Amino acid sequence: ARVRLRGTALPHTRRPRVWTRPAGFWSRRCGCMDGVPPRLDAPCGRVMGDVSSMFVVYLLEWWRWTADEPSAASLVVELWPAARAAARWQMDRSAESGLPTRLVDTYDGLRLSRYNVSCFSALFHLLAMAAARELALSPPVRDAAFAAECDAALARGRAAMDALLWVEGRGYYR
Repeated sequence: ARVRLRGTALPHTRRPRVWTRPAGFWSRRCGCMDGVPPRLDAPCGRVMGDVSSMFVVYLLEWWRWTADEPSAASLVVELWPAARAAARWQMDRSAESGLPTRLVDTYDGLRLSRYNVSCFSALFHLLAMAAARELALSPPVRDAAFAAECDAALARGRAAMDALLWVEGRGYYR
């Protein structure tokens, strides 16, 4: 059965394998600035930080909702390499400060990519690290080493968020 997750359909879709770039990020198709790709379902468009993060979260949510179904584990195993690559891409983008730098996101009206870090991108990064950790520890995956990497990235990201984005005296993140 198809499960609708906040606008994304899983399972029985081939897009996660096709649209995930080898580096781990996802392209968002929005007119394809470089022209129309020669084949259907080929990735194109902008590299979107929140789209990559949300794929990891959607897979975790799907697992939580369907873990008791016979085919649930096989889909998690099938899509885990793409989810792991998306989480790894987030970690790589966060190597400098603990938070991803200059990411383009679907909430691009404010052009957040012109800032070194943004609260919007930071929160999606933290969410992706927590979700990837839980997926890594799930029964179908059992990747404790990667879960530990996600834990470390999550701790580093939280500390960076407080150091770089907290407005002391005002009580909020900028």
